[in-house]
Amino acid sequence: MKPKSQRFSLFDRIVHETTRGFKELLKEGHDQVTLSKNIQDLELKSLKDLLKVGAFYLALSFSMMSSGPSKIISIPTPIGKLDLPLSISIFIASAALAGICLGLIKFAVLTTTKSIIAHKVQSKSRFIAGRSVAQGDENSDITSPLRVGTFIKLQTGDTIGVFGIYGFIFTLSILPLVFSLPTIISAIFLGIYQIDGINLESAVIISSSLLLFSSLVYLILFFTPLDIKPDRYKIRYGLLYQIGKDEKGLHPRSFQWAREDNPQK
Repeated sequence: MKPKSQRFSLFDRIVHETTRGFKELLKEGHDQVTLSKNIQDLELKSLKDLLKVGAFYLALSFSMMSSGPSKIISIPTPIGKLDLPLSISIFIASAALAGICLGLIKFAVLTTTKSIIAHKVQSKSRFIAGRSVAQGDENSDITSPLRVGTFIKLQTGDTIGVFGIYGFIFTLSILPLVFSLPTIISAIFLGIYQIDGINLESAVIISSSLLLFSSLVYLILFFTPLDIKPDRYKIRYGLLYQIGKDEKGLHPRSFQWAREDNPQK
């Protein structure tokens, strides 16, 4: 009977890797408070970076929208406005959107890892966030409903409501980015329409459109469950071979594996 195929997203696989890595470090004797704080610091840093890139992307989108069918776009910078050709502005916007997509992935992985650790990994130290506050850590988590080390929890209905509102806050912050996509796409079509032959400007616009499309597709694929199967080569030579090799450096089934991997034609 053919085994039933399993489906996991790349997101599921990476979250599994991070949580397993956390547990392995605990078994090796690392301090759980320090490990949890490291994840929390990475989460907050990824959120700050995401907000910076998102704010710049929105500012650029509004500039492109207000410029209309112009070949020159004024980009706001800390030292004033910078006038750039439409093609360069499109590329910068596409690159910023790519950064946003990767930033969303990183933030989702870290937040989910933090949630799994908070609910499924037994804590040896209570009130990790409280200890961080007392130690003067500016990245201490005192706003999230994901609490570590407490022995109380909300009722089911209240939990759904609190976590739902918490997630809704992040969803609302993402919506302007979604609604700005038509502006960037329109600018790309405008740039393609204005292309006059094969030159650097046309190459930049085409590259920008492919970058934009690839970033959005990868963001979707990252969270889409895909069929998986065991990696026979890594299981044999990365695991079984290492734990079963003899004094000559050979596994008892090395020759059988070699015949199966290279069948005679």
